[in-house]
Amino acid sequence: MSMIEDDRVNEYEVWQGLANLYSSLARWKDAEICLGKAREIIECSSETLHTEDEALATYVNSLLVEANYVSSKISIGAIMSDGGLPMLPVARTMLSDALRLEPTNRMAWLYMGFVHKLVGRLSDSIDSFQAASMLEESDPIETFNSIL
Repeated sequence: MSMIEDDRVNEYEVWQGLANLYSSLARWKDAEICLGKAREIIECSSETLHTEDEALATYVNSLLVEANYVSSKISIGAIMSDGGLPMLPVARTMLSDALRLEPTNRMAWLYMGFVHKLVGRLSDSIDSFQAASMLEESDPIETFNSIL
């Protein structure tokens, strides 16, 4: 194995380890970010898929408890949009439902833009990205929950 490949494996292991740590702490958004970084290095590994499946199961379980929980709908939509063309209708449905419940959710608009882009609906994609951008400008710098 060359030095470059060895560095890539080490970087992958760091991102995967962080994803596992965040997953064990139920910090799903942080785990998703780390999984994305790991997936950029090694496209498909059983370890990454396992951690992603754990997160997806948690989001689905939260919807079973509270069917209108917007954050879980967005997270499921984001994970499904990474699943390729067959999963995009599920992603679009989850994100549409999240936007119906919370039309000013920036992340829902952002992921909806990615879904539209993947299916070739460029005009809808641009509109979604613009909505996300405008909402980002009005987001507070610090969330109110972090102040409490």
